[in-house]
Amino acid sequence: MKQPTRNTSPEQKYLQFLECLDRVNLIIQRADNLEQMMQSLLAEMLAVFDCDRAWLLYPCDPSAEYWQIPVACANPDYPLALPTGVDHPMQPPIAEIIRQCLNDSGPFTSSPGIDINQTTGTVTNDEVASFLGLTVAPKTGKPWLFGLHQCAYHRNWSDDEQRLFNEIGSRVAEGLNTLLVTRELRDSEERFRHAFEFAGIGMGILSIEGRWLRANQVICTMLGYDEAQLRQLTFQELTHPDDLIKGREDLQRLITGELPFIQLEKRYRHRQGHYLWAKLTTSIVRDDSDQPLYFVSQIENIDQYKKTEDEIALLSFAINRVGESVYLMSEDAHFRYINDEVCRQLGYQRDELLHKMRVPDVDPNCPFSRWQAHWQKLKQEQSITLESSHLSKTGKLIPVEINANYFEYNHKGYNLALVRDISERKQAEQAQRNTERALREQEERFRQMAENIEEVFWLTDVPKQQVLYVSPAYEAIWGLSRESLYKSPTQWLECIHPDDRDRVTWSAFHQQISGDYDIEYRITRPDGGVRHIHDRAFPIRDEAGKPYRIAGIAQDITDRKEQEAHIQYLAYHDALTGLPNRALVMDRLEHGTAQADRHQDILAVLFLDLDRFKTINDTLGHPAGDSLLQQTAKRLMATLRDEDTVGRVGGDEFLILLPELNSLEDVGHVAEKILASLTAPFLVADYELHVSASIGISIYPRDADNAEALIKYADSALYLAKEQGRSTFRFFSPELDSTVRARLHLENDLRSAIDRNQLFLEYQPLMNLESGRCSGAEALLRWQHPQHGLICPDDFIPIAEETGLIIPIGEWVLTTACLQARLWQEAGMADFRISVNLSRRQLEQPGLPATLRQILDKTGCPPQLLELEITESSTMNNPEQAIIRLNALHEMGIGLALDDFGTGYSSLAYLKRFPLDRMKIDRSFVEGIADDSDDMAIVQTTIVLARQLRLKVVAEGVETSAQQAFLRALGCDEIQGYLFARPMSADAVTNHCALARPPLK
Repeated sequence: MKQPTRNTSPEQKYLQFLECLDRVNLIIQRADNLEQMMQSLLAEMLAVFDCDRAWLLYPCDPSAEYWQIPVACANPDYPLALPTGVDHPMQPPIAEIIRQCLNDSGPFTSSPGIDINQTTGTVTNDEVASFLGLTVAPKTGKPWLFGLHQCAYHRNWSDDEQRLFNEIGSRVAEGLNTLLVTRELRDSEERFRHAFEFAGIGMGILSIEGRWLRANQVICTMLGYDEAQLRQLTFQELTHPDDLIKGREDLQRLITGELPFIQLEKRYRHRQGHYLWAKLTTSIVRDDSDQPLYFVSQIENIDQYKKTEDEIALLSFAINRVGESVYLMSEDAHFRYINDEVCRQLGYQRDELLHKMRVPDVDPNCPFSRWQAHWQKLKQEQSITLESSHLSKTGKLIPVEINANYFEYNHKGYNLALVRDISERKQAEQAQRNTERALREQEERFRQMAENIEEVFWLTDVPKQQVLYVSPAYEAIWGLSRESLYKSPTQWLECIHPDDRDRVTWSAFHQQISGDYDIEYRITRPDGGVRHIHDRAFPIRDEAGKPYRIAGIAQDITDRKEQEAHIQYLAYHDALTGLPNRALVMDRLEHGTAQADRHQDILAVLFLDLDRFKTINDTLGHPAGDSLLQQTAKRLMATLRDEDTVGRVGGDEFLILLPELNSLEDVGHVAEKILASLTAPFLVADYELHVSASIGISIYPRDADNAEALIKYADSALYLAKEQGRSTFRFFSPELDSTVRARLHLENDLRSAIDRNQLFLEYQPLMNLESGRCSGAEALLRWQHPQHGLICPDDFIPIAEETGLIIPIGEWVLTTACLQARLWQEAGMADFRISVNLSRRQLEQPGLPATLRQILDKTGCPPQLLELEITESSTMNNPEQAIIRLNALHEMGIGLALDDFGTGYSSLAYLKRFPLDRMKIDRSFVEGIADDSDDMAIVQTTIVLARQLRLKVVAEGVETSAQQAFLRALGCDEIQGYLFARPMSADAVTNHCALARPPLK
């Protein structure tokens, strides 16, 4: 392709064409920067086209202020007139050439014979014989001008050369696109990196899962980690647990694109373990398909701001807790701040005072004219204390003392005033003045009155140290003459008990200074008698406020002191036995444990309880029980040492403390000795009674290190002693404590079981043996414990009985069962009764009939659908009272059944008087049917007895067809047991009874 010095075939030209493009492509592909690529391309063009110069011009923009030749390649014989990489002013000839190149869509050729003067920048007709140019327009930035110069001779650029030049220009444009975009990305990344690394606040990039991908130095310094350590963590691991939930919903909305960014305040964990507050601003970066790629977060340390905020909140809190009103006022008499006490004192709302009122509205004594003068004085003196009156919203004038303080802030003056309500002080001052005036006016009248009262009135002259007056009662109480006191004013001090003299002498000296005291002391009369005196003094002051007279009254309080001593004794002793009560025993126990620590010995706590004392008390009456307790106390006192303590802590319970013991054997010996002392018969109400006791023992410090635990453990051991046969003693053990604790926990959980919906009912259907159909169901209480699962009724029903919880639980069971009975009736199950067990405690409740009537009314349950099951033992504690209550229930239409017949003890005489409808044969007899002739005989006899008493019979625990056949043959009315149905839910009962069919006969 060189200018025509030799002929070249078309095939060779085409081959050269392709080879040139291959070399161009290779240069473009291998280039990693713009200058390198263009330098190589221009050198290639210089060789391929055999021209004198190849160059780039940028920008190819005739409107630009400057232009330059970034890269050029030239034959040494024809160097460029202008240097590369230097900005040259845009001259009109150059602008015209650029404009012509832009207007031509392909290569631009000319033969101008032009060059550029280096000094002036003007175009001259020199050294350029032919020119071939092409505008290269990459996608990024302004166009470039790609050009070739032929200087040695005039050259006509052939079509093949222009086509090759145009193709090379296209390849250059693509190369420029790639390199410019790459450079732009690199520059953009560098700018981002620079902004990221040197930002004034923390910058971080996190994955969608929350793991750190990048973190700048601010974040690393803030949290104490380097960037590599942070990449091993997630933001969740660095977030305070209480703040994890913050912004969770907004974060999801950010991910789904509902929010452009989120912002919140949260706490981050520093590497050293403490937390700091930060303000987090997070946005999200997405890919071309709008899928989330990663989070970009700005984290600003606001820990100091938060601390300042807390300090301000604390300061505001403290100011609102002071007992004084706090006002902040500006020179225009507006209130800028008030604390809560201002609103409380004046009765205004905060907004009223801050936005609608000024100082004269609150202080009528301070109109605006006076306020200005006050302000100038305050500004001059900085602090002023004065008194005024504030007007409340109700119109009440409140006397106040104001401490005003001036300060300036941001070149503005303010008055911070502390205002105290001095109403009480003013009243006290007035009362003091009135008192002094009354004393002066009525001094003589007091003298006359003092002559005739039992208390000693006295008056002294302070400056002269003389007794001016003492009433005649002095002689009766002190046993000395008044004249002797006038002569020797200190005589009364000489009579004071030696143990009280120093204290009274100090008070008397102090009285001369303040003129005021109130003291009690003892005196010894000349006859040796000791009297208790209550002496009060108060000053009479002169106009200067100094006491010049002291008046007082001395009262003989001996009788009151003796009564107080007696009351003190009663407060710490049992009135019946004279023994220490619980309060005194606990005090001695605390003292005893301290002594045991000092002397390194053991202390035993014995909890003693008389066996079956309640039976004696109920049988022989309370006087007999009291006599037994008094005799027991005497025997215990006679058995124990002087250093031991025995106290009565309630009922028939005694608490015994045995200090200074060396071994557990010593404790056992004492316990045996105590039990032995009680074996001799007691003579009570003409009866000779044999009484035993049970003792529980805990040891300090082996079992516990505090008084309450020692007593609790001794009580637990007592419980064990009673369980193991009574008339014995047992030591506390950890295993016993574990059992007792488990029982207590179960009791505590049972108290809240109703409120937490843990209790529920199951129902076991009953079958009528004649019809084979369901005739009713027994309600059975169940407890689903959240930790222990289903609790056996045998484990919690006794606890409910003992604690009284059976009363509220029983009411819940009755209400639930009655409501279910009504639902069954509405579902078409007519005459379908429901049986509910009634405990002894429930039966003993006086208000039981009224409670049941209320439950029936509330649930809408007909009374004939309810049947209450009672046990023999529950009625025999007080059978007469039980008959009354059962009759009341029966008259209401409620059915009654005797449960577990034959397992308890009852009198048939009482049994026939109970208004019963049914008798239930216990499962212990039913299970022996067909195998045990005794059980069969008992069942047969029970059914015959029930028939004689006109009672229906229900057999419990029927599990076999043989048992059912035997009972049907004997005329048993109903059966209950697994043969017919297990306990089930109410819905299951409905289905079961609907499917039940009469048995085949």
